[in-house]
Amino acid sequence: MKTKHIFQIVILLITIIILSCSKNDPPINDKNNTNNDSTNISDTNGIDTLCTYNNIVLDTNNLLHNIGDSIIGSWELIAYADIKECSFTEKPEEITRDITINFQDSINVNGGTLVNTFNGQYTISDNIIEFIELKMTLVYHPSDWDNIFSTEIYNVDLININNNNLIMYYSKLQKAMIFSKIKNSI
Repeated sequence: MKTKHIFQIVILLITIIILSCSKNDPPINDKNNTNNDSTNISDTNGIDTLCTYNNIVLDTNNLLHNIGDSIIGSWELIAYADIKECSFTEKPEEITRDITINFQDSINVNGGTLVNTFNGQYTISDNIIEFIELKMTLVYHPSDWDNIFSTEIYNVDLININNNNLIMYYSKLQKAMIFSKIKNSI
């Protein structure tokens, strides 16, 4: 008689579990299941896996390993990315001047922020860029847009080029600066 009651209780528990769960229910505590905008690429199971910005995939696993001369030219900062949160900060509308970086050749770099200019040299090896003797004027930065660049340019971990976009990863690959190649630049 006890076996019959135990069997009925097990059947009842299984029925309750089946009725309380549905395939359409969102997973509980699934860190990859973010309900943000369409900035994440979903895998075949519908789980967000990669952060993207305007069709630019921010993925350090798929780096262009021979950047070579493709970095030479002028680049304009178009967004900051928080890869962990898959969120982006674009240039505020009230800012009319661009932040640019110009890789003049295989070793020389210069550019300008909203209020400062900089120049120096760089080396690239295995997608790691190192700025050497980068000198920047030190006028007060009027906005976070300018201040982030002026601080993080010295802390870049990796770089990648994706079509006409340069991605500079920093903060242990958790954040990135996204640049667009300026047309008519070599």
